[in-house]
Amino acid sequence: MKKTVVSFKDDKMIIEEKSGICCIDYNHIVGIFCDHPYLKMKILDKKDKYIFHTIKEIFYLLPDDFIICNRSSIVNLHFFSSLETKNHQYFLYLKTGDKIPVSNEYRKIVKEKIRKYLLL
Repeated sequence: MKKTVVSFKDDKMIIEEKSGICCIDYNHIVGIFCDHPYLKMKILDKKDKYIFHTIKEIFYLLPDDFIICNRSSIVNLHFFSSLETKNHQYFLYLKTGDKIPVSNEYRKIVKEKIRKYLLL
């Protein structure tokens, strides 16, 4: 499969596909989630967008407002509501009502990034 061409300009993600080009404001991207073999971008008040990339490829291109929670989930901290633990498992809750598991591998990074974000 051919990868979707994704580029970034200012505060926008530009996605080029066979069907056309679309521009998405970072502040409208709730999260990006693995939906093999694609990534599903959950966009506020719009239809989900699918792109063909790996989670890490996209993560390293995103601004600091995005955080990787596990091997299959990236979320936008603008939608952060709370970080809670239950039975030794951490969950990130979003203002949209989504509940995202935080893996042990990313737990410390997630907590640090949330602290920094909340102090801004």
